[in-house]
Amino acid sequence: MKNLILKTILIFFTISFCSFTAFALELQLNYDVIVKEINFSNKNKEVLNIKVNKVENTIYLGKSYFSIKDNKQNTIYDFKEKRVFYLDNKKKTYKDISLFSIISKMKQEFQNKKQALTLLELEMLYGLEEKTNKTNNYFREVINKNTYKYYFDKDFLWQEEPVVECSFSDFKIRKADIGMFEKYLLYCLNLHPQIRKQIINKKKIPNQIKYKFEDTNKSFIVILKLKKPAQYNKISKYKIPDDFKKAMNLNNEIDNLILKKQKIIANKKQDVINFIKKAYKQQKYLDVELGVLEYYLQTEDLLVKELSKFEFKKNKSLEYFQYAMNMKDKKTVENSLQALDLIKKQELKKGYMLDVLKANAYMFLGEYNKAKELLLNLLQKNPYLTSIYKNLSDVYFNLQEYTKAWKCLDIAKSVNKEHVLLFSVNRYENQLAKEYL
Repeated sequence: MKNLILKTILIFFTISFCSFTAFALELQLNYDVIVKEINFSNKNKEVLNIKVNKVENTIYLGKSYFSIKDNKQNTIYDFKEKRVFYLDNKKKTYKDISLFSIISKMKQEFQNKKQALTLLELEMLYGLEEKTNKTNNYFREVINKNTYKYYFDKDFLWQEEPVVECSFSDFKIRKADIGMFEKYLLYCLNLHPQIRKQIINKKKIPNQIKYKFEDTNKSFIVILKLKKPAQYNKISKYKIPDDFKKAMNLNNEIDNLILKKQKIIANKKQDVINFIKKAYKQQKYLDVELGVLEYYLQTEDLLVKELSKFEFKKNKSLEYFQYAMNMKDKKTVENSLQALDLIKKQELKKGYMLDVLKANAYMFLGEYNKAKELLLNLLQKNPYLTSIYKNLSDVYFNLQEYTKAWKCLDIAKSVNKEHVLLFSVNRYENQLAKEYL
């Protein structure tokens, strides 16, 4: 009997424990969001037009994510996976991007607009803060003196009326949800860090938030109104529905590369060795070099042992190629491009690999669109070149196409996450994660 009672108790606690660990509490908030966009002329700040958009957002705050759902789309910010998922409820498709692409875009645009906007305008626009700045010390004092309405003085904008107005419900936010709620305020509302801090310190759900910020020739007024009381739901974790398919845009060059990669098998070492041996016998020495280069850009293996057995004879194409590799300044880069043009590409099996040097030259000269086309063509030929994805990512960063830049890095990691060129990327991601995740 005693053993039966112990067994019953054990079963009870096992069931209770399983129930507890299988579900977490997810905080649900329902806000009506109204965005008023006022466009001004360049010269006299005359109002050109006013656009008003109203949408109902359902926000879910989980343990390591938050999501925003409206009639058309569900957007999920997953801080554990470091991804953002976009679910199209009508088409039943989804796509995802690196969370770092959003952060890096915010940081880069913050820097790019420093000449056009004041520091305070930038901080209000992007929700980021210049920490080593005396202005913010004063701004912090201004905010701390105003609990519900935050004013700036005559040295800043909007001195006649509040920049932010808040009212709060009686619903207390659990300590476990405060961090995720602040992330929502950063990624979706871009509220100034000091204002976010004041709202978070209340530890209550806002009934209403009304705030304004400015961009170049634009002014925005945003109003959030709590539509119904906040509530907690039991949920295991968000899930992408089984009938949703990953969306691929055939007009998007990066999606095309992903599809290409799925259809082509990566070069195997023995196949590459066989190729360079055959090219060597045919005295196509440049093809040998280009075959090794291609494999190196894929694997970081220079095939030193195999190359040590070869002895190259003088060859014009090989001389042009070796000359073109000497890029130190603008003059030598331009000379390299001329040398590459003298090589008869059509006579080479691996002639497309010459575009690696051409793309590097155009990147050096700041001609990023030319470099982009060459790198995309290279990856169409061989979608397993880790180094080329890294170079293409650098090109997209310079063209301020941040989503594509991080997509390239995602693919590079899927090919060879231990590649030496990705170490700096990993360090940058760790820095961003430390500051914003």
